[in-house]
Amino acid sequence: MTKKKPPAHAATPLPSREDLLVYIEDNPGAASKRDLARAFGIKGDRRKALKAMMRDMADEGLIQRGRRRRVTVAGHLPEVTMVDVYALDEDGDPLARPVDWHGDGEAPRIIMLPERGPRKALGIGDRVLARLKRVGAGRYEGRTIKRIERPPDRVLGVYQQVGGDGIARHPRDGSGIPGRRRRWRQAR
Repeated sequence: MTKKKPPAHAATPLPSREDLLVYIEDNPGAASKRDLARAFGIKGDRRKALKAMMRDMADEGLIQRGRRRRVTVAGHLPEVTMVDVYALDEDGDPLARPVDWHGDGEAPRIIMLPERGPRKALGIGDRVLARLKRVGAGRYEGRTIKRIERPPDRVLGVYQQVGGDGIARHPRDGSGIPGRRRRWRQAR
């Protein structure tokens, strides 16, 4: 018995750059090369052409690669990112900015929504992992996923030279067991 060849379908044309940008902007959580190929029905060798088009767009600064092979429109923040609260607006809502902003110009403004449940309200200096939603040009709303504790800015204690090559710290702030010394090598 002979196998029949599948019918030859016309090759799906590649989407235009504008179509790709619109799809990426409308679907921020699902915009990897694989997702784009699936959405536009691109299969086989046409995927290489799509990959080359995406590389050219990235070189021109139209799109940027994010985490886990996700692609975003250049200048947009990822859907989940780490933010620092730096001020309160006139209504008392916390204003935040991304911790690692690498774009041109000023970082986008993020208005943090009120906390759900019995959580304490955000204050200036808090760092949180937030889910962002774009609400306008350079403006986002953020919802707290998790608070991130910062390490202390200062470490209190009595420092003492030990031998010729180390320093011991006797904690005075309850961060260690009293009388137990922690040793560090001196930088040379």
